[in-house]
Amino acid sequence: MLNKTFNIIGSCFPEENYMINMEGRLNEIEKLVDERKYFTINRARQYGKTTLLNLMVKYLSSKYTVFSISFEGLGDSAFERESSFCGMICKLLYDAIRYDEVPALEAPLKSIIYEAVQSNRIEDLFGLSAMISDLCSTAKRPVVLMIDEVDQAGGHKVFLDFLGMLRSKYLKRTTRPAFQSVILAGVYDIKNLKQRIRKDEEHQYNSPWNIAADFCVDMSFTAADIAGMLRDYAADREVEVDIHRIAAEIYGYTSGYPYLVSKICKLIDEAKASRHPAAGAKRTLLRQLRYS
Repeated sequence: MLNKTFNIIGSCFPEENYMINMEGRLNEIEKLVDERKYFTINRARQYGKTTLLNLMVKYLSSKYTVFSISFEGLGDSAFERESSFCGMICKLLYDAIRYDEVPALEAPLKSIIYEAVQSNRIEDLFGLSAMISDLCSTAKRPVVLMIDEVDQAGGHKVFLDFLGMLRSKYLKRTTRPAFQSVILAGVYDIKNLKQRIRKDEEHQYNSPWNIAADFCVDMSFTAADIAGMLRDYAADREVEVDIHRIAAEIYGYTSGYPYLVSKICKLIDEAKASRHPAAGAKRTLLRQLRYS
C-alpha cells in the first residue's frame, strides 16, 4: 500500500492524499440541495472546487441521482452551434454513465441517455429540455446536475441560453419535471455573465443565473482543519508532532488557502525525507518548518 501524500496538483482523493475533514461543509451543501437550490461554487484556482464536487457525488448519492460533468478540455466547436452544444451535453452525461460515475443509476435513465446519443436527435435546447424532463420524471430519486469548469463556456451565447433554459425549468419546477439542484463550479461568478453577446459589443448584464442562491460555505482551511490533517500524517509516518502549534503557524502563513497549506505540508514532508531517509525516523515537524 502506497503512503498517502500531500497533493498540490489536481483533485485530492481520500485513499491517496492527506485531506481535511469535509463532513461539515458537505452537510451544509446537502442542505442547499435538500431545499432545491441552484447555486454556483466560484473560488480561485486550486481552491478545492473539483475535489469538493467529487466528494459530493458520493455524499449525496444515498438520496439523489447525481450527474457530475465538466467542461474542461472542450474546444470552441462544442459551443459554436446549439446542436453541437446539446449533443456535447448528452455525450458528457453518456460518459459519466459509461465510466460508472453515477452511483446506483437506474436502467431506465441509462436508456434515455443512450438513445439520445445513439440517435443524435437532440439538436436544440427545446429537445434537451424535454430529455431532462424525461430523466427527472423517470428517476426514482431526485436528480442533481453538477458542472465543473463552467468558465470554459462563459463567453459563448449558447451557454447563456442553456442557463436560461435551466432557469425556465426552475421557475416551473412545481408543475414540470426539473433537476432537484444544479451546481456550477468555476472561478468567476456566473451571475455576472452577460445575457446576450451582440455583434456591436453592446451587452446586457441581466444574467439568466439570477435564480441562484448565495453559496456561503467557507472552503478555506481553519487551524483545526490543518491540525486534523497533520494528525493523520503523524500517525502514518510515526513523527512526533506539536500539532496545534504547527497548524497555527501554517494557518498564519497561508490564511487557510488550501493550495498553500498543502504546499507547505508537502515541503515539510520532503525536507524530512531528504534529511532522514531511514524509515521511522523521529523528528518534530516544528523544527522542519523552521528549517524549510
